[in-house]
Amino acid sequence: MILSKKILSRLGPLVIALAFAGFLYLFVVDRDTLKVLVNNATPTAQQPNNQTAEVAVDQPPERPSQPPSQTDTPTNVVVIPVKEGEVEISTTFAGTSRAARSVDVRSQTSGLVISEPTRKGAQVAAGEILCQLDPGTREVTLQDALIRLESAELNAENAEQLAANGYGTETERIATQSILQSALAAVEAAQKEIERLTITAPFDGLMESDAAEYGSLLQPGSLCATIIQINPVKVVGYVSQMEVGNLQVGDTAKVNFISGLQRTGDLTFISRQADNQTKTFEVEITVLNDDYLISDGFSAEVTVIAGTNRAHFIPQSSFTLNDAGELGVRVVEENIVNFYPIELIKDTLSGAWVSGLPQTVDLIIVGQEFVIEGNEVQKTYQEEVL
Repeated sequence: MILSKKILSRLGPLVIALAFAGFLYLFVVDRDTLKVLVNNATPTAQQPNNQTAEVAVDQPPERPSQPPSQTDTPTNVVVIPVKEGEVEISTTFAGTSRAARSVDVRSQTSGLVISEPTRKGAQVAAGEILCQLDPGTREVTLQDALIRLESAELNAENAEQLAANGYGTETERIATQSILQSALAAVEAAQKEIERLTITAPFDGLMESDAAEYGSLLQPGSLCATIIQINPVKVVGYVSQMEVGNLQVGDTAKVNFISGLQRTGDLTFISRQADNQTKTFEVEITVLNDDYLISDGFSAEVTVIAGTNRAHFIPQSSFTLNDAGELGVRVVEENIVNFYPIELIKDTLSGAWVSGLPQTVDLIIVGQEFVIEGNEVQKTYQEEVL
């Protein structure tokens, strides 16, 4: 008995909650059923006249009167006049500046450096001395070679005369000519060795490293100095397969360096072999650098101008699609809407250059999504294009 009371005490709140939930369901979702339950629970008032009540029940509810028909009016749209203009056809890509030339100047002979070193960063001209080596005994070697050459010339001349007069043999004449050629070679080798003692700059440029220090010993192949040429400077970048066909050698390029410098150059090289990994083509822009403010390794944004094209500059918000899914714009021609497919030429933050429109059009910029081709509209001009 006590157990049953406990169970009833616990089930009581649950039953109440379920009943309340059922009432909420009928009140919110199924009000018609709730009305029927309430009507059944309430005594029906007796009608004073049964016939009158039946007529009232059988009479259909009154229908609201139909609004009077109205004549269709043209839709209001906002348009702007757009005229054809010229747009630059360009290709933009990332690039990196590189020295036009860079060379490690090395010694071709051995010797001690007897010249003061040219410090890195200095400008040098072609032919300027970078390293001067001690000649040692090379001058003596040259003088000995010159004396031997003089003797060989006399012997060769005498042998020629004797052979001409019949007193010498042809073998003797040939032997003296061979000695003469050996003496000439020895003189040239001695002179060349002396020339190699002076190491000069091969072109105008900047010292990228200090020249060899005074008193240091250079062997054949030892580094004397490193020179780079950055005037003009090259800007190297890579363009995709889709864009390389728009470029030609000689095109003008605008270069914006990461340092803030802006330069104009010429497209001087287009690779005809794509990179195996990226399938892009290397291109080079040559830029003057008279002030030497552009260093090797600067990042840059390059825009190559391939020419100009006739197009219209319109806001991107005027773009729409027709029933066939074509991208285009809607215009008003004699108060009638017409649709023109367009081709995007160049996209910018302030608008887009497109082709495919007549020379002058009234472009719909507000309301183009609510009209279709052939609709009559009432157009209102907006003075500002964007």
